[in-house]
Amino acid sequence: MSKYLKYGLGILFAVLLGLNSITVYFLYSQYSRLNTLEHKMDLIMSNTNTINNKISNDMLALKEQQKDIMTPTELANYLKVDIMLIYKSIIDNPDSKFPCIKANGEIRFSKKAIDEYMMSGNKILE
Repeated sequence: MSKYLKYGLGILFAVLLGLNSITVYFLYSQYSRLNTLEHKMDLIMSNTNTINNKISNDMLALKEQQKDIMTPTELANYLKVDIMLIYKSIIDNPDSKFPCIKANGEIRFSKKAIDEYMMSGNKILE
């Protein structure tokens, strides 16, 4: 139903109820204001849902990235080597070219970087 038809019906009911034109205009303006607020609320809810979906997707991506990061023990298990080999040839060897991340006294390995390193023909002991 168009807003003009609604307005016309409103005037008709107002006349039947004996309301004056100022009252009708006031009621119509309040009705229009409510429709505008309802529309704005729908937009806000739509934007909120979009933001929530984006946050959820970002959190999933972050969890996937965290799965990519390994501790020395996880690296040893991944490469199926003894943990001591990891410590001797990579961690305790300052000349090692093995890709790792050192931060705050801890060392981590990126699975993707390890795979690329190994695929290029490099060995753990170099």
